[in-house]
Amino acid sequence: MNKIYVIFLVLVFFSCSEEKIMRYNAPENYIRFTSTYRDSVRVSFVNYPTENSFEVKLPVEIAGSVLASALDYEVVVDKDMSTGIEGTHFSLERVTFGAGVFSDTLRMKLNRTADMKEDEFRIVLRLKDNGNFTVIPSDNDYAIVRVSDKMSQPDWWDRGIVNDYLGTYSDDKYTLFIIVTNQTDLSEASPAEKRAYALQFKYWLEDQEKAGVTEYNGIKLAGITVPVRG
Repeated sequence: MNKIYVIFLVLVFFSCSEEKIMRYNAPENYIRFTSTYRDSVRVSFVNYPTENSFEVKLPVEIAGSVLASALDYEVVVDKDMSTGIEGTHFSLERVTFGAGVFSDTLRMKLNRTADMKEDEFRIVLRLKDNGNFTVIPSDNDYAIVRVSDKMSQPDWWDRGIVNDYLGTYSDDKYTLFIIVTNQTDLSEASPAEKRAYALQFKYWLEDQEKAGVTEYNGIKLAGITVPVRG
């Protein structure tokens, strides 16, 4: 009887151990947005005067092993937190994470609408568990996109632009910058190009001051400065 009991315990032990090994070694993919929700994306169609749609690219990443083949993941719109309407202000397509990579891009199409002239719309996207991926609740499990057709600080006007090229943002400064340089987006510009546009704007402001011009296109020029050296 004792021998049978010992054999039974040994079998149970190995059975449980094997189950744990299989569970802990089982492949599990974790997914999240690369940026936290605090780094919300803001898009204004003012920056794209000839476009009626704009593609937002939100980076996503996985933890674990790279995928042997592309797999779908799930993104839902948080309707309680969103003011933008799917099918009107934006649209989402099937989302798939590529094989052999740790980072990929979620693409969302924004549509220019007449009501964006008056209001900014918020779109909140949440990652959701599905059969392919697990989402760990954190500041990276959802993303916020804000869209309007009003003048607002573009994403590319970041700390580097503030410190090295154009200084602190204001709607008036941005409006004049567009008028003077005919540029609305420096996100793809090289440092040399950013410097050239900033200098063009700076020299224009200096010329207006020398000529005694205090207002241009309804904008007061006093206090508008550009820190780029040159």
